[in-house]
Amino acid sequence: MDKLEVLEGVGEATSIKLKEAEYDTFDKIAKTKVEDLSSKLGVNKELAIKIIESAKKEVKNLGSKELITLENFKIKKGILNHVYNGFKTYLKGKNDSKFDLKELDIKYKEFLNKKI
Repeated sequence: MDKLEVLEGVGEATSIKLKEAEYDTFDKIAKTKVEDLSSKLGVNKELAIKIIESAKKEVKNLGSKELITLENFKIKKGILNHVYNGFKTYLKGKNDSKFDLKELDIKYKEFLNKKI
């Protein structure tokens, strides 16, 4: 299941249409106008409202968390490959796994202080 499919009224086909229209995040969907979403997806305004309201709820639920992939964290911190691979194993994550940046910073410090 795609992450956009958690939105009310969004299934596989609508998720694909959203991405094709460059609505690939909850935030982008939440900030769009009903008329724009309706016309770009080819859906009625009632469904567009339902999707936008659902996206707003998801944005609110995410709060102020800044999500980042492990790969982008590695680049941002300038982590060497061999250290990164150990950290990734420690987290049991994948390159595209997303984490809250603050939590990831804490876990990285824990990892560096761990006695191996």
